Amino acid sequence: MEIKFERANNVRGSKVSRVSVEKLIAAHVTGLRKLVSNGENNRNVDSLYYLLNKMQTLADESSSTIEMLAPEKRRSSRSKCPSEATIEVGRWPRHRSVRARVRDVSALGASVELEGGESLDTNQVITMTWTIPAALGFSPQSETRAIEGTLVWTTPELIAPSTYGIRFRHPIDEEMGEGAHRVHKLVVASIATLIAIAIAILKIRNVLSFWYEPFFQAYSILAAAFVLSRFAISMFYREPKDRGYLPSISVIVAAKDEQDHIGETVHCCFQSRYPRDRMEVLVVDDGSTDKTWENLKSLEVQYPQLRLYRFEKNKGKRHAMGLGAREATGDILVYVDSDSYVEPDGFYRIVQPFIEEGVGAVS
Repeated sequence: MEIKFERANNVRGSKVSRVSVEKLIAAHVTGLRKLVSNGENNRNVDSLYYLLNKMQTLADESSSTIEMLAPEKRRSSRSKCPSEATIEVGRWPRHRSVRARVRDVSALGASVELEGGESLDTNQVITMTWTIPAALGFSPQSETRAIEGTLVWTTPELIAPSTYGIRFRHPIDEEMGEGAHRVHKLVVASIATLIAIAIAILKIRNVLSFWYEPFFQAYSILAAAFVLSRFAISMFYREPKDRGYLPSISVIVAAKDEQDHIGETVHCCFQSRYPRDRMEVLVVDDGSTDKTWENLKSLEVQYPQLRLYRFEKNKGKRHAMGLGAREATGDILVYVDSDSYVEPDGFYRIVQPFIEEGVGAVS
């Protein structure tokens, strides 16, 4: 039987040393042939293809420096990064601390190999203490950080024992800038609190003089209560839970006379941490009279997933949005203003609630 490894590009991993791959594969080819000769069903054969592809993925390259892996269908580029880390699991009295070797890492996660033959259960919440190299580009100098995450996959014992995949709770670049974010949140919270106190003090008069003009005073108090409730409810806001949901999306941008902004808007869409093979961007020029269309055409070569449409005369934003919806092929439609810049994780986070069947729209 001739064995082919045509599915290798569809699994997690990248190009590795040809010699090391052949050594790993040769050690298990005999077992594959035995199963095939015994008439094993297609499901088992597919499983063996998966295991052999994992061998290719997990084969080590003799490298002590950070090495960029080949581009893949992933949310964030991954880099080879041999280094040491400590994995902490659970709380006292069941707390465990395990030494690990980081194999490769991206802004969103890492694969690690536990030392001493240790093993852990997937779906566990862990904390990885690790010195993040400056060469990865997340900070100008190396920093030691304790990063929370979840064990999301492990490899079979036959292939690469004690090897696990970790998905970080927050991207590394966000973790590195957490100090600045906390200051920003503290300032916003302080201003909101002062505004709420000022509104409450002003409304004391309305309460004291309520019976002089009951209708007017009631209206004023209810309006103030509504405003204060917005502040209170916002304090309980939590980001959608990360479910790992990655549907195909169609990003639709309706533009008119946005020559100064449309290029940056499109760049931000494609620089988001969302797999390129699951995303398309549709821009509808609603009869622009400036160089919006020319700027868009110049981006087609750089972004093959960019699809452009044009109205010769202005028809209105809703017509442009409707055209985008008709031409879209994604499972989820994402509308972006032509002068708005999407955060790197914006698309990924906004689609997470759609994993629930009852969710039809998110804003």
